[in-house]
Amino acid sequence: VVEAQELSDLCDLIFVTTADAAIAEVTESLQWRETQAVVHCSGALTREPLSPAERMGARTGSLHPFQTFGAGGTTASLSGVTFGIEAEPNLYDDLSEMVDRFGGVALRVPEATRPLYHAASVMSSGYLVTLLHEAHTLWEKAGLPPDAATAAIGRLAETTLANVIAAGTHPSLSGPTSRGDKGTVRLHLEAM
Repeated sequence: VVEAQELSDLCDLIFVTTADAAIAEVTESLQWRETQAVVHCSGALTREPLSPAERMGARTGSLHPFQTFGAGGTTASLSGVTFGIEAEPNLYDDLSEMVDRFGGVALRVPEATRPLYHAASVMSSGYLVTLLHEAHTLWEKAGLPPDAATAAIGRLAETTLANVIAAGTHPSLSGPTSRGDKGTVRLHLEAM
C-alpha cells in the first residue's frame, strides 16, 4: 500500500474511481504533471472536477461504462459494453482504443448531455431493479408463494427485454396500457 501521491507519481494514466462527490477533492489533493492523463469514471459529471489536474498540465477525460456492477452474486462483463467518453481529442483516441481492446464500444458523450446520458443508464438498471422489486412486493401482497415470484417475474422480464432488443420499445409494449384498457389500469391502481 502506498500513498495516493506516490502512486500517482508512478503512473501516466490515472483513473479516479471514487464517488462523484469526491472526484474534485481527490484531484485537488494531488500534484499532476504534463505527461499524465487523469480520467474519472462518473457518468453524470463533466471533466470539470478534474480541472486542478488540467491547470497543472495533465490531460483530462471521463470514461464511464454503461454497465451495472452489482454486489456479491451478480455478474458483469465489459465485452460489448458501451463506454461514454468525454475527453480532449488525443486522450479520446487513447481511451477509445482501450475500450476497443477489451471488446467495448466507444461513444462520444458531449459535456452538455452527460446528465441525460447517465439518467438513461440509471433508468436501464437501477430503476429496472426497483420496478421488479415492486412487482415482487405486489406478488406477495396477492398471497402468492414468494419462492415462485423470481421465476415468474424474471421470465416475463427476460422475454420483454429480449423483445425490446429485437424489435424496439413500441412493438414490445403489451398488456392493458397498449390496448387502452383504462378499466383494467384503474383496477390495478385501486388494488395497489
